[in-house]
Order: sequence, then structure tokens, then C-alpha cells
Amino acid sequence: MKKISTSLFLPVILIAFISIFFLFSGGRAFAEEISQRSSGGGVDIEISFLNYPEISEEAELDYLIFQVYMDTHSGDLTDKNFLEILELSFAGSRIEQQHLNWEWESKSAHHPAANLRVSLDAFAELAERQELPESDRQLTLKIDSLRGIDHEFSWEITGEYLTGEFPLGAENRLADDYLAVVANETSGDLSVVDLDSGEVVDLITIGETAGHGLAVSPDGSQLFAGDMETGILYYYDTAERQFSQELDLGAGIHGIDITPGGEYLFISPAGEVEENLIVVDVENTEIIKRFTDELAANSSHVDFTPDGNLAVSAVLAENLVQIIEVDSLEVLADIEVGEGPNEARISPDGNYAYVANWESNELTVINMNDFSIVTNIPAGEGTHGVAVSPDGLEIWTANRRSNDITIISAETFEVQETIASGEYANHIKFTPDGRYVLVTNARAHELAVIDRQTREIVDRIKVGDTPHEINFIPGR
Repeated sequence: MKKISTSLFLPVILIAFISIFFLFSGGRAFAEEISQRSSGGGVDIEISFLNYPEISEEAELDYLIFQVYMDTHSGDLTDKNFLEILELSFAGSRIEQQHLNWEWESKSAHHPAANLRVSLDAFAELAERQELPESDRQLTLKIDSLRGIDHEFSWEITGEYLTGEFPLGAENRLADDYLAVVANETSGDLSVVDLDSGEVVDLITIGETAGHGLAVSPDGSQLFAGDMETGILYYYDTAERQFSQELDLGAGIHGIDITPGGEYLFISPAGEVEENLIVVDVENTEIIKRFTDELAANSSHVDFTPDGNLAVSAVLAENLVQIIEVDSLEVLADIEVGEGPNEARISPDGNYAYVANWESNELTVINMNDFSIVTNIPAGEGTHGVAVSPDGLEIWTANRRSNDITIISAETFEVQETIASGEYANHIKFTPDGRYVLVTNARAHELAVIDRQTREIVDRIKVGDTPHEINFIPGR
């Protein structure tokens, strides 16, 4: 079994979590979770520490999970960037935002729900910086000035300090709960990769040539892939590990992208065809729209705002992105960007679109509130793929001609670092927890795994021929 080497992490003093006790402050303790509640300013917040029973010296965890339920009868709480207004600290020391991931479960205006994940690397980092006092084991979560009210939640963590290697196993495991899937164009198949072992554990045959795109339903139950030549769209049941349905689109398939709610697939066609974009109703397995002259030319790839209201289509041949309203399927705006826009990715808060311009070697930043151009950032040569970190702090581009990765700050829009990747860096994707970044090196026929914190390539995994997009399905 090939593992991520523990030599990548300095030996540090760490915490062995043995048990957690609830500090009663008006909250409620449930049988299998610790919950606390805070109210004020017309907002009621309940936070449940979901995986507290598992935290022990023997537990193998990568992160702590908090489920956040909110209720309000006025306004919309989902327009807030909660990573900016919350603060998590342990033993009086703040945990840096890069270790936190906020993911909406429900974006209901009055009853939203989210998961807050905290990487256990955060505790290793704290212990490395200072000796944490045994007398203070408070884990405190603050949400500042939400409707003018501060909300605070705290848990007391008891246990011992240990020295030596990481006791919780997080450094040795990339993913227990999901597998990576890679679309391989010229071998006409999908590689299913166990990132822990660094091995291809399954191969899904598509046809002579596989489309570049992959989509997965929000619940992970269905994987969608396409045949670039025949135009057959395949539904793949991830639990049964077999094809469940198919649909003939009548046009070759290049990109496949799914709306956040899972209702529609936006299919970017391949080759010389009349259609510039095809929209499929997922549940009914039927085409509901064929865009022709409404779009300037063939769409290359599509992404969506987190609320699912808008689609952003990259039109490579016309140096445009086009904004489409999902409900009406009407084009709202044409935005001129750099040369050869291959794909766009939306920031987690929905405020920006980041466009990879293949010919002009740059990233265009679009303000999604008024569709204005914010800036153009020089990246690597042949800027082809783009991904945004789950915490929204970084933008990574895969650059085909310079065979490298450019890392850009989403706060300053400045290039932070360049990493050599491999031959023909193609598409790029963060793992769901944001700890690693996966890159397909098309001419090396491999999947490179990069540790986000150390900026080092920790594995190179051989996949099929000419790999393109990456996605994730549930593990076995």
C-alpha cells in the first residue's frame, strides 16, 4: 500500500482526544452528538458537534465536523460569508481559516443548514507553534455580529499530550469516504482511483473516445460521462457500479456539468455540430433545450453560481463567457475575456467567476454581481484548467504549455507560487476537504497529487490515456 509519507510532517506535540464533555450553557445534549444553541437579533443558531464520540487516541479522523442549523423569519442568511465572520480557537489560540471549510447543506433563506469542517492539521500547527497549556482545553466557536449579535459556543476537550508521530492517522490517509474518477479521452474510459493506495481500482469503459467532462449528482449516487464520438450520455450507478441509463444526444460530448441541485446537465458538444450547448433534465432523462444561435459558438465548459440561478459558459472560439439564467434558459450577458477561454469556476460565495484563458495565458476575474471585469492575472503558458479552494482563499490554474500550476490569492489577486506539475497539465480539482489538489498531466497519462499546505507533489498515479477532468464518487 502506497501512503503519503509521514516525513512530510514535522514531529510535533499533539493532542490525543480521549473524551469530550459538554459545557451546559443553555444548550441541549443528545445521545450521539453535542449540541448548543444561541439566539438573538431574530436568528436562532444550533450547532452540533457531530463526530465527538469518535475522537480518541485510537480514532482515525481527518477533521472535526460541526452541523449548523439556523432559523430566521426575515432576510436571507445565505448571503453571508461565514468563514469571514466566524472564529474558531483552541486553548486561546486561533485556528487559521485555511483549515476550515464551510459547505452549505441547504440554502433555504429562512432555515439554512451547513457543515463546518476543521482539519486536524490545525491542531498540529498550533502545537508546532507553541506548547499548549494542559489547564485550558476550550474549543471555542464565535460568530461575530450576525444581525448585530455575537454568538459563542464552547466545548471542553480533555485528554493527554503525546509526542511523536500524528496519532490520529490523518497524515497517512487521503480519502476513506470517496474515490477519484478521471476521464481519459483517447483510451475511451474512466479510471477510478483510490487515493490512499495510489492505485486504479476500477476501469469504466465508455467507447472509442471519452468526453472530457464528468459530473456527479449532489448525493453522489450517479456519475455522468459521455462518448465524444457517438454522443451517448451515460448514467452510472455508483452504488451498483454499473450503467443504469443512457441518452443519445445526437452530438458528440465534450463537457458535462451539473447544476448544484442536480436537476439539469449542461452538455458542451464536440465537433462541428449545430448545437452550441445541450441541456438535459436528469430525472426524466430527456433533452429540454438545444442552444444554437442563442450562444456565440460551442460552449467549452460550464459552471454555476452556488444558488444554481446562473450558468457561466466559456466560449473558447469567441473569447467570451456567456451568462445564462438557469430557470428561463435565456442568455443574460456576453462578457469579453482573454483569448481562448476554456473554462470558468465560481467562487464559493458566488461573487466571482475565474476564467482560464488558454491562448492569452491569463486568468480573468469577473464580478458576478454586475458582470464587470475586475482584473486579468498573468498565469502560466496555456492556462487551461482552474479550481477554487473550498475555503475560497486560493485559485489554482493548470497550465498546459509551461507544464505547471499557478497559485493565486483570491484576496489580493496576486500570484503566490508556481509549482512544476508534469507534462501538459490539463485539468485541476481540490479534494472535497481541500487538503490536496489533483492535476491530470495529459501527455504523461497520470494524476498528480499535491499537498496544498506543503505545495509538494506527494504521488503520481498512472491512469488512462490523455486524462482530462476529475470528479469524486463515494468509496466502497
